[in-house]
Amino acid sequence: MSAHMLTILSEPSADASVPQLDLTGKQCRAVEVQLQHLTSENNALQTQLGQSHVLMTGQEAQLQCRESDTTDMERQLQHLTSKKEALEIQLSQNHAHIAGQQAQLPDRDTFSASMKDDLDEQAEFIASLYT
Repeated sequence: MSAHMLTILSEPSADASVPQLDLTGKQCRAVEVQLQHLTSENNALQTQLGQSHVLMTGQEAQLQCRESDTTDMERQLQHLTSKKEALEIQLSQNHAHIAGQQAQLPDRDTFSASMKDDLDEQAEFIASLYT
């Protein structure tokens, strides 16, 4: 391959802007060595480029997974927020219901007096049965 390329390079060109090469055997060998070195370097860079592409593709996939996870978390957060709001409404309703029930109950002193009166009446009734 190198000999073919050197032959092409050493052939005269009709274009005057292309420099004409007149290489000795030693110079041809130096050009071949340099060409091999550049080819090896190019192959190494191609490999690095491929590895970088694979790495970038993996990172893009991770990013997409994280974006998907973020979307899922946002949905969960919305669901939990809605659930919290519903529970707060239910709690408020329960407090109102309890307050309504407590309003219907007599206060403690009134209840105690009523119970005492009932017990006194029952005691009088029982006493009347024995007299």
